[in-house]
Amino acid sequence: MNPSTAAPLGRRTQRTDCPTLKITSFNFPRMAEKKSLGAWYRPQTPSPEGLPREGHKMPHSGNNIPVISNCWRSLTTKALAEGRQIPPEGKLEIARRGVAIDQIMYGDDYDRAVWLFRIGFNRDQIAEALSLHPGDVRTFLSSFRGSPSEIVELHLKGEHSAHQIARLTGFSPPYVYRVLTIHGMKPLTHVAAPLTEETKKDVLRRYRRGESVPTIVELTGASEGQVKYLVKANRSLVGYR
Repeated sequence: MNPSTAAPLGRRTQRTDCPTLKITSFNFPRMAEKKSLGAWYRPQTPSPEGLPREGHKMPHSGNNIPVISNCWRSLTTKALAEGRQIPPEGKLEIARRGVAIDQIMYGDDYDRAVWLFRIGFNRDQIAEALSLHPGDVRTFLSSFRGSPSEIVELHLKGEHSAHQIARLTGFSPPYVYRVLTIHGMKPLTHVAAPLTEETKKDVLRRYRRGESVPTIVELTGASEGQVKYLVKANRSLVGYR
């Protein structure tokens, strides 16, 4: 047989959230999934509830579960579309984001679509996973002016307080707190380091020149609360606007 005319054994497809090509084999789909995970793949047996077993704690417990890879969304989308169980790596990542597997697997299309959107699945992935028309997905998510997953992902990094997340995403602080509460996450509290006398003078000098509080925070390293406290305590010298 001429090799150039032989039927292909598989196909290569590029997943939007995967850093490498995913190899799909017609004869060995499970082996292909292992190949797509590469060095990250470690067979794991999920608990009956689809949550991590003992030793894997939630993000706010002080022992974060390490991120496996961004491919988990693509693998989960494919599994849901084909009526299969969500793969173990997908279950772990979904649990990290405070969502129960039953909320993804069962329920009406609206609720399932919203939960997938909350943990970072895009509209195309949701339509594929739930076998929905893209227009229906847009209708389901029309009340969202942004993606709550931005808040969840920043919180999982463990570097930002709720107010910092609000500034970075453009959401209001109450909305950030609400999203974190929905996902069972405890907002981080950052205690700012004491300011040196030189920094205090710099803060007051900049405020007196008319610079905004966010600008002063960015340029001096002082927290927003520290700037406001200093200004209020010295308003007879710098004025108060």
